[in-house]
Amino acid sequence: GITPVLNLTVSIQNSGENSYNTHVILTYPSALSYRRATLLQWDGRATVQCEGLDIKEGSAVHSSKCFISRPIFKSQAKVVFVATFDVDANSQVDRVVNISANATSGNEEHITTGSFALNSIPVRFGINILVKSAEDSTHYINFTSGSNDLRRPVHHTIQVENLGAREIPVSVTIRVPVKLVNTDIWSNTLGLKVPGCTVKTEDPTETDVLKKLKETQILNCSVAMCSVLSCSISVLKNRVPVIYNLTGEVSSAWLQQTQLESVRLVSSASLGFDTKQYIHRFTKSKTLINTEVQTHVEVIKVYDYKKEIIGGAAGGLLLLALITLGLYKAGFFKRGYKELLKEAKTEGQNATPGEESALPVHE
Repeated sequence: GITPVLNLTVSIQNSGENSYNTHVILTYPSALSYRRATLLQWDGRATVQCEGLDIKEGSAVHSSKCFISRPIFKSQAKVVFVATFDVDANSQVDRVVNISANATSGNEEHITTGSFALNSIPVRFGINILVKSAEDSTHYINFTSGSNDLRRPVHHTIQVENLGAREIPVSVTIRVPVKLVNTDIWSNTLGLKVPGCTVKTEDPTETDVLKKLKETQILNCSVAMCSVLSCSISVLKNRVPVIYNLTGEVSSAWLQQTQLESVRLVSSASLGFDTKQYIHRFTKSKTLINTEVQTHVEVIKVYDYKKEIIGGAAGGLLLLALITLGLYKAGFFKRGYKELLKEAKTEGQNATPGEESALPVHE
């Protein structure tokens, strides 16, 4: 299923006399087409030449004839070869493919015991599917601290794609945190429902959810009650994405109990398929069939500067009063008044006669 070819190893041995016109007829389903034969082991000089046999149109079974060391397959000789078949990626086959090999020769008498072999091969087709968070998902929102009635619009968009050639049925499971303890995370959950998907709720897996949340700062289904959406895609077509939009308003009410300033709200999605019939082409497929959508929720503290302003003004006035009181006790104001009187007396004594006669006289 991972590679577009199938290799069949065939071993044939002549335990009797020389065999003339020895050949092996391979019978296989129409999903396979013969490509080539390669010798792996042989005694002396050996050849393998294969050709397709005529088939009826629409036949579910094809056949090829492989000649072994024609014209003579010598006594006690052994040949091992690999028949390579191309696999039609778009063909529909059963979960088990039967391939048979029947050896015969042109001799008039030949032993038929052990000349037929049937191999039943389980079929698993290689696929390449993925699920991811779409770019238009909401990555960041914030709330003001102390407000429990705020709402912010949030979009979690999940995209499922088939990058392989085979169209397959796929199941999608989406988990969205909806309640922390007894407080709703979303103001409403109507936008978290998707047409065609069934919905159920799951309790958190952690027991002390608030302790775990404070440790990880991740709000997912391990600490919150979740809404689980089970969706099915009957045929996931190549290069035709399937989009799931989860929209709503996230409330700020649940944040108070967390006492955190930063939390990541995480929804998750995973893909499922029939592992008995399909196999992912990449060994690290878990990262391709599982994804998360994260929204960073931040609490912003708003400071009230009124207290600081009032306190600063009161402090300034108090400081001014203390300085004034200190100057008064030190006699600063008394000395200043005496100096003013002394200066005024000195100016009077130094006045000229003309200036004095100019003064009005009152009798």
